[in-house]
This record gives sequence, C-alpha cells and structure tokens, in this order.
Amino acid sequence: MHTAVVAPRSHRTVVYCVVPADLAKLYHPLRSWFAHWPGVEVVLDRRSASPDPANVPAVDRRAAGGTAPARIPELPRIATAYADRLAWVQRPVAREPELARGDDRADAQRLAAGDERALEDLWLRHFTDVHRRVARATVRRSRQHALTTAAFTRAADAVRARPDVEVEQALRVAVDDLLADRRRSPFA
Repeated sequence: MHTAVVAPRSHRTVVYCVVPADLAKLYHPLRSWFAHWPGVEVVLDRRSASPDPANVPAVDRRAAGGTAPARIPELPRIATAYADRLAWVQRPVAREPELARGDDRADAQRLAAGDERALEDLWLRHFTDVHRRVARATVRRSRQHALTTAAFTRAADAVRARPDVEVEQALRVAVDDLLADRRRSPFA
C-alpha cells in the first residue's frame, strides 16, 4: 500500500530514480530520458560493498521522510529489462528560497548614484544564474567564484558608466567576456 507524500507549499515533491552502481551504463540514458520530466531526478548509487556506517546508500539517505511513488514513470527501452533493479523514492524537498524580485532599473540608478548596497541587492538577485553559467564552463570551484565575482565587478562598472543599461545584459556580456578571455589565456 502506497501513501501519498503531500508536500507543503514551501516544498516540492521529487521522485528519485536510484541506479545501482553495477548498472551505471543506464545512468546517462535515464538522465537524458527524464531531463524534461519535472520532479524526477536520477541518482547513481556509488557505494561500495563495505559495511562502513558512513557509507550510507543514496536510496537510504533519500528514503528518510520519503515513500515509494504511487506510479513509476515510464522507462526508456534500454532500461525496461532492469526495471526491478531500480529503486524509486518519492520525497518532499524544500524549494530554493525565492528572492524578492526587485527592480533592476532602480538598483542600477542607485548604483550609479554611489549606493553600494544596490550592488549587494543585484548580487543576491542574480548570483545563482551567473554562477551556474560560470560553473558550466569551469570545473575548479575557486575559479568559479573568482569569475563570478569578476563578472559582477565588470557589470557594476558598466552600470555605473551607463545606468540605462539592463543589468542582466551587462552580466551576460561580462560572463561571456571573462570566459572568452579565459579560453585565450595560456594560464587559465
């Protein structure tokens, strides 16, 4: 008997498809298959066979507060033969906090007028998007943070020079320029 997991408004329900380590060949096909399914995440269980208590299986970690989903999603043909070996866990997960969408134009005007708190507001509002773009192009975390900070610095300089420029566009241009500079540099 399956019980439905009812997520509060501050949470969303996620269905985890846990792929055992010996079926790792299914991980990428399943991720591709479920890429456009909201609320389904594919996880590879990489635990070893050792009975180390610190080595808790992924399915056990996700099962805390979770149940088996009432309906298993359809699988691609490559995975149907292994359907009984896949573990499914449904669990409510906290949503990312929604930052209040402020007015970028007003913050740009404040920044141009010398109010540095406007840069902090822009940082909080746009950090996740900028960092994700940088992270897709850079593996090292220290480099990701440095490039994200440099992108905000360049965008802030552009906004100070021309307060009528759109902040998101200034950030996109700054990230593109920094990544292009990084590709040309022999030290990147």
